[in-house]
Amino acid sequence: MLETQIDIADRPMVKMLSVILMIGQGILALSAFICILAAILFCLPESVSLSMKAEFSDKLDTSLVLGELLSGAIVSLGWFFVLYCLRKVASALIHGDPFSPESISRIRLILLLVTATEIIRIAKVFFLGASDVPSDVAVLDIRAGTLFLIFIIAVISEAFRHGAALRAEQELTI
Repeated sequence: MLETQIDIADRPMVKMLSVILMIGQGILALSAFICILAAILFCLPESVSLSMKAEFSDKLDTSLVLGELLSGAIVSLGWFFVLYCLRKVASALIHGDPFSPESISRIRLILLLVTATEIIRIAKVFFLGASDVPSDVAVLDIRAGTLFLIFIIAVISEAFRHGAALRAEQELTI
């Protein structure tokens, strides 16, 4: 019992990371809520959207704005769950059991969520034409940094799986 308390006291960085992840989750939840609320308000016939539509009627495409808001909400919720899984992995680190099967499945879920949010972002840019570069041609916007992040998460997932297998093998050894 004393060893566990010492181990937890030796991990202030993980505790701070957990707090930062919780703050990030709050920001992403608020972002998703605002996007969904704006999409709902924009769809209502007699709301703020009428004044927006009247003022920007020639520049504002309703379906484009709704697509941006809904895809923003979906991506925000995806990243919210990524941070949730990271908090659970950090909690396993605090409690001294990082190579548990739950941590491995959470890291794989993170991999799937990051990949899915990137695919949604690419699809949004491709189909809605909402990219940083204005053009009339559909652009396939693939970000090398995000692909690199996906590969790193895949490698970390396999490292955790291998660590869990080594731990299980060690527990069988007398």
